[in-house]
Amino acid sequence: MAVAHARPTESADLLRRLIERGDAETEHRSRLHLLAAASLQYATEIEPAVRKLVEHHARVLMPPRSPEEATGLAALGPGILDLLPGPEDLEYDEVGAVIQTAATIGGDHAYAFLSNFTQSLSSGPVPYELVNGWGNFESLPYAREILLPVKDRLTLVVNTNDQRNALQALKPILDVNFGEAFADEEIIEHLSPEHTQRLRIDAGSLLADLQFVHRLPALRELTLSECSQLTHIEDLAGLPLTSLSLLRFPDAVSFDALALLPELSELSLYTRLPWNRLEEMPAPPGLTELRLVRTIDASLEGISKWQLLEKLVINSGPTPAEWREISSLPKLTDLFISEFDLAQATPMLNVTRLQLSVTDTDTQIHLIPYIFPNLRSVLINCYNFLSKNIDITPLKQIEDLSISLQYANSVIGLEEFDTDAIQRYPRPRKTGA
Repeated sequence: MAVAHARPTESADLLRRLIERGDAETEHRSRLHLLAAASLQYATEIEPAVRKLVEHHARVLMPPRSPEEATGLAALGPGILDLLPGPEDLEYDEVGAVIQTAATIGGDHAYAFLSNFTQSLSSGPVPYELVNGWGNFESLPYAREILLPVKDRLTLVVNTNDQRNALQALKPILDVNFGEAFADEEIIEHLSPEHTQRLRIDAGSLLADLQFVHRLPALRELTLSECSQLTHIEDLAGLPLTSLSLLRFPDAVSFDALALLPELSELSLYTRLPWNRLEEMPAPPGLTELRLVRTIDASLEGISKWQLLEKLVINSGPTPAEWREISSLPKLTDLFISEFDLAQATPMLNVTRLQLSVTDTDTQIHLIPYIFPNLRSVLINCYNFLSKNIDITPLKQIEDLSISLQYANSVIGLEEFDTDAIQRYPRPRKTGA
């Protein structure tokens, strides 16, 4: 960078020009301001006024609040690490983004930052960004020094043989996700039969059967994806699984063994089903949570046979008849849905928690108070929203409602609500940032 080799007055001029250019160019403002901040360490002498100006702009943009901001920061290089704060007093949307920034940068400086950061993390869940950063460092030291202190508070993610072997340093293994293809013996080798409760296999192409699962007597939650060699799941019959997720299975696979999982309460099906309607699905009657992807290619007809359902996730808009059947579920309190048409929906008095993924310019927010009059919380994800504005004013009709907005860049009606009633992710920056 030119600032590193400039004379003091030249350094000050360069930094000042970066700030001024950032003020003028809205599109690149954040990047230019942060570039100026990262350059401070290379400038030998800077006028106090210039340093104060640069640091002011950096503070406005720190800490990062989203994966997108973290990616942009990491692209500026190791100089950014000196500007990143520790975990103390960080907000809910900042901890993970700070970790992602450091892990993406990599190197010894980033490793030291993450090690210190982890030691200062308070109790509670650990952001997945910490284990996601594993791949940017040497596996065994990262496992021992960074993951080990918090291993019981996160899902371990294994993508390489080095990471798989490093599991020995993290025993007992409670919760693990194999993100790449491994044979059954490789999966089981470093697990803890009496302790492993949750297992996720994202690339099951090397699995010829599921017999190995019987060697994990403590297992209660299992996710299987892309198991291209399997023709059935009968090896799971009789296991005390409480949660099962099946993703991207081959067509014509038999799921009849669902009827032989007596303790199953949570079922996720993100794959094509061999039945025309849910009424034919042999899942046990004790289901309390059901998640369905649009590509199941089956009607929701028959969903009411699971009378204990409390949570339902569907990724395709129900027909009017399906809406009516969903509304008849007596215990349903949580509904998550995308590709929806609320104009076809039946009022649901029991639903208190709603999550909508907006994919159309018509958000239909004005229909929410009518369809869900007893809501306590609503989350609206606008990540794929085509419009620039979202109007939440109609939600004022529901008393004491907590509202979460994700990736809502322009919101109309905020002044109608108490500030503590609305949570935004990522939180918007102040004007000028």
